Amino acid sequence: MTERVRNQKVDILRGIAAVLMILGHSFIVYPVNIASVPWCAAIEHFIYTFHMELFFILAGYVYHCIGYKNYIRKKIERIALPYFVFGIGAMLLRAYGGSAINGTESIGEGIIKLLFRGGGYWFLYVLFLIFAIYPLIEKVLVNIKTEIATAILILIATQFIHFPAFFAIGTVIHYLPYFMVGHGVAKVNMEGGGKLTAKTTAGVLSLLVYILLDIHEYRSGDSLIPLLHFIRAVAISYVLYIIVFIIGERNKTKAIRAINDILIDCGKYSLQLYLFNGYLLTVIRIIICNIFKVESPFIIVMAIWFGNVAITLTLCKCILPKVPFLAKICGIK
Repeated sequence: MTERVRNQKVDILRGIAAVLMILGHSFIVYPVNIASVPWCAAIEHFIYTFHMELFFILAGYVYHCIGYKNYIRKKIERIALPYFVFGIGAMLLRAYGGSAINGTESIGEGIIKLLFRGGGYWFLYVLFLIFAIYPLIEKVLVNIKTEIATAILILIATQFIHFPAFFAIGTVIHYLPYFMVGHGVAKVNMEGGGKLTAKTTAGVLSLLVYILLDIHEYRSGDSLIPLLHFIRAVAISYVLYIIVFIIGERNKTKAIRAINDILIDCGKYSLQLYLFNGYLLTVIRIIICNIFKVESPFIIVMAIWFGNVAITLTLCKCILPKVPFLAKICGIK
């Protein structure tokens, strides 16, 4: 199977999701509880309405399987290997890290979580399972209409059926419709047609849908049902796509190109940003909060956010590629 050309807009969107993921994790609760600060809580709420869902949409968009044996081998190297390497490291830290990581977990409990529930890197666990089963799903759901219908049925089912946590089945079922949406979008080739004005109008309407659903959730005081959460997440993801599309087509300033380049790198190394996030967050948090005794929410968030991204990109671009073994276990091609 030949390697397909990378889609820069997908990399930018993946980069946006990655930096938002890092930002969302920067609102720590220990040793300084800043997650409850109003502006932190508001940003965190916005991020968690869609950022993981966007990752699965993009994963579905780039999904491509010709020859299952070679396909699954690449997924094992790219996803499963880093999952176990970093998952075992996180498990050992939780067991023996003491107060530095705010709590402990027995090795036995850690092993069970790692093998059967996704451990500390549940996203990779769930993503690998979806990639593993989707070639079969694709054969059964032969066209985009059946994919959409199935996604809707899954979302309705999750409203009434409690799926087990074993093998993260419930989480797989939750995110599968987003993967299907991404795959469906790839089939109809969103970028291949449609006028800019029509896309912009659709983007504005999507933003309105997102705002209305978010207001509804806020006023009701309850989380949205899965179908409405799905609509909200897809709506804001489309808004981000439109913003990326318009900026890419219309604005060629040096500043915009520089931001695009950073986001493309973040998208390219989004897996590594996810893998290193917990470790770097812990180190930076200890330095900022325990050593320098910083209590300002803004300084803490910025230090963790920018420090995490900068260190990871430096490692991935300048250091890890020079050591093939480390690059391999970190999922770098």
